[in-house]
Amino acid sequence: MTIGYKNEIVLPVKIIPVDAKAPVQLNLELNYAVCLDICLPVNATMALDIKPENQSASPFKRKLARFIKKIPQPSKPSEGLRVRKLDLTGDDNKVTLAFEVENPKGDALVDVFVEGADTLFFDTPEKIVNKGAVSLVEMLVSGAKSAKALEGNKLRFTLVGEKTSVDQYWTIGG
Repeated sequence: MTIGYKNEIVLPVKIIPVDAKAPVQLNLELNYAVCLDICLPVNATMALDIKPENQSASPFKRKLARFIKKIPQPSKPSEGLRVRKLDLTGDDNKVTLAFEVENPKGDALVDVFVEGADTLFFDTPEKIVNKGAVSLVEMLVSGAKSAKALEGNKLRFTLVGEKTSVDQYWTIGG
């Protein structure tokens, strides 16, 4: 499974100049695919010179602000979405990750993305069950020989709610 975007995407990049009084030159090489029924690879190169007097002015300021709000923020223990309990079960190359996500502000969980070691792949959630202030999530883990073999792995959870998105890290068994 792949994740894509439809119609529009803005990837905000924060640039901090070494010298605020000097111009900044940005060079970008971007490789991406445009897909409908099939995907076509695209390679683009771009350059942009930003003069010191223009560093805070942009015709795209409002659009950037809108997309910056969509960037997942680090979770805070006392507020918002957060993983509060995690269980791993399974052997013989079929491992299931089950966890609870607390949503004390009523921000129902919509989607979850989990990342870990390069050898692990986390399927899309088999199910997300929202029960009041808690969501229950289950997903398969590919690349793990057993639940025990995952001990010590650091996982990154991107929790997507109806209103917010947050990132949280969790070390298995730690």
